[in-house]
Amino acid sequence: MNQYALTYPQLMGEIARCGFESRELTLLRRAYDMAEKMTDGLYRPSGASFLSHLIRTASITGRFAPTAPMMAAALLHASYSLGRLGWIGTRITRRAPRRLLRRAVGSEVERLVFGYDALVWDSPQAIRDHLQKLDGGSTLERSILLLRLANQLEDHLDGALAFMAAGAAHRQLLCAEACPDLALGLGHDELAEELEAALAGGRRCKPPAALKLDREFAYGVRTKNLPELAGLRRSLRAAVRRRRR
Repeated sequence: MNQYALTYPQLMGEIARCGFESRELTLLRRAYDMAEKMTDGLYRPSGASFLSHLIRTASITGRFAPTAPMMAAALLHASYSLGRLGWIGTRITRRAPRRLLRRAVGSEVERLVFGYDALVWDSPQAIRDHLQKLDGGSTLERSILLLRLANQLEDHLDGALAFMAAGAAHRQLLCAEACPDLALGLGHDELAEELEAALAGGRRCKPPAALKLDREFAYGVRTKNLPELAGLRRSLRAAVRRRRR
């Protein structure tokens, strides 16, 4: 199993070794700054900080797709589901956040982030459907799938699911079962092996009941639970579906 970055110095050390041009380094720094701001005070259901999740997802992505746009998209992949891009208002819409993200990190990164959020990824069958359509998929679609798999691997490292509420962990495991095959279909054998290993490690992880957080959704320390994030995510997905009709 590869070791992946969890902190800013670790991730930037990896990025510095990639040989990126100055403009690409600027893009990645800008993406990190945005990720830092939009996850301020947020934690994942496992108790890990949301920022560390984004950093490690970017590190995983860099292992299998070491390009600046892909790593920037990995840092920002939760932008739309969190709804914390600086947009103020009560009306649910994608237009203002999309413009904001395009201005900040460019159209290529924004398309990846938007595609990531819009991708159907809520059941094993959905993932198998993606696998069946791989041959006809565009480069963009394959890149979005790789981002999803990087996120999936990060979700399962450190036995994280064992510290979450049982229902949330069960849903995650159901989707994860089909992920190694999808990684193989994308030509990433090493990623498939790491997904298998992370799943196996998670099944072996049995923390004492007193150490489980038993949380379903991302939360802030002050509020302890933010189920409205899940509601916002559903509303945004519904908005996307309406715009496609």
